[in-house]
Amino acid sequence: MNILPSPSAAVPELITILGRLVVLLREDEWGSHWADWMEISRREIAGGDFHGIERLLSAYGGMGSFNDLVLSSSNDELDRLRTRAGALAILIRNNADIAGS
Repeated sequence: MNILPSPSAAVPELITILGRLVVLLREDEWGSHWADWMEISRREIAGGDFHGIERLLSAYGGMGSFNDLVLSSSNDELDRLRTRAGALAILIRNNADIAGS
């Protein structure tokens, strides 16, 4: 699924994807830090707290970031979910910026 949904549909999809990321990351010894990070972001977003979007986006970029994580297995699934989560979070953030203008 490469097409981004409407901003209103993006939040439930992002919550679902973050839940899947948490499960995937907890299955791998290298993913526990990021599993905790994604779970906190998921809970904040599900609770309507915009800080969850900011927290999620802060995981991307820079040395040692979520983008740099390589798992023992399931890297294709990780890349797919990680990319989708980032794209949805950007869509939500940008829509909030427009709505707040």
